[in-house]
Amino acid sequence: QTNRIAVAGISILLVLALIVTGAIVVKRRRRIVLDDGTLDRRATFILLAALAVLWVLTSVNNLPSQFFSYSTTQPWGSFIGSTALGFLMAIPLALVVLGLWLALGAMRRRVGIPMLAGEPSRSTSNDMLIAGLGLGGIIYAMSHLTDLVVPRGIMPRTPTTVLNSVAPVFAGITDIPANALFGVAMVGIPILVVAALTPRWSLRAFVAGAVLALLAAVAWASGTVNDIDPVSVALVVIGAIIVSIAVVLGGTRSAWSWIVAALFFQALLGLREAAYGPVWQAGGAGALTVLIASALIVVIARRTAQAHQPAGIFT
Repeated sequence: QTNRIAVAGISILLVLALIVTGAIVVKRRRRIVLDDGTLDRRATFILLAALAVLWVLTSVNNLPSQFFSYSTTQPWGSFIGSTALGFLMAIPLALVVLGLWLALGAMRRRVGIPMLAGEPSRSTSNDMLIAGLGLGGIIYAMSHLTDLVVPRGIMPRTPTTVLNSVAPVFAGITDIPANALFGVAMVGIPILVVAALTPRWSLRAFVAGAVLALLAAVAWASGTVNDIDPVSVALVVIGAIIVSIAVVLGGTRSAWSWIVAALFFQALLGLREAAYGPVWQAGGAGALTVLIASALIVVIARRTAQAHQPAGIFT
């Protein structure tokens, strides 16, 4: 276990070092070829405030879990103080999400991927929606590809509920926008760094292979020897190849489709929870996730279909 923890830690540090170094090199050597989708001061403050408020609401909803973790060896006053300080973490977390989004935008503008492929119109918005929904559906299907493998002698995971929340039906609802932005940034930044680092496909394949090898080492170190199944490994590789092809074909025309894909992915997760939730509160939370994610997709579609849009995050 100690060796595996060391391998996982070193691999994570190497992945971060590769991505950060590549991003710095791209920013210094590649010029900006697009100037769209930048955040002005007003949009930046609105986004930060919205993310902070949503995080505070999430912390409030998770209060029962925090109180349940109280250890009587700790003074009650210190525990209450640390719990209250936890609400202030909403500000740095919002700044982290904003920083990742700005880094993603910097890479995107240097690669030459616009926020919208063409002038805002109904047809352009429809094309963006088709690409985003298709990409999100493919990612969801490939992420659950290993579910087709029938477990042999493996103890199933204990089902979890949302009953340890203040309002179980609203569990996870306030995390939808932040999860979408964070997920797009965490997936998009490495891909854009590899794409912008060099025009030679051989070097791109080498860098991408090095990152995937390190991630595979992290996955191996996080499990046990008995968890390694050749069939599951083959399905993961096939899923990664299909997702890569889908990203290259459907995700390089419009950056708005990335956000739509992330929202649609969460909607599909919510739909599964609504159908198979262990308690009715979990099913209600899943149904609300589907509604909120779908509503955000509709808002994006309407904004990108308008002929004249205000400057800011929706440009």
